[in-house]
Amino acid sequence: MGRSRCPVHNGRHAGPTLQAEFADRGIRSFNVDTKFVATEGNTLVASEIGHDVSRGAASETVGATIARIVDSAEADQFADATSEAQRLAASIRLLAE
Repeated sequence: MGRSRCPVHNGRHAGPTLQAEFADRGIRSFNVDTKFVATEGNTLVASEIGHDVSRGAASETVGATIARIVDSAEADQFADATSEAQRLAASIRLLAE
């Protein structure tokens, strides 16, 4: 099964629309709010403008959380809502609270 990331901004939630359009093809979609993800590329810039980068999750943690949503037997429960990746990561013990 392939996975793809489609960034959506300004409060637009594409998950339900994509689900309605492509469900008959076996394609599922989910809305995931990653919050701040500390990457090598943005850590320097974020710290220069005073953002506390230690509060950001590692991209590997966010990716593992999204994979867990997609691959779980309960994946359908995530289809109609926006999941907060870092909160979910903490609840499944992928991220320290």
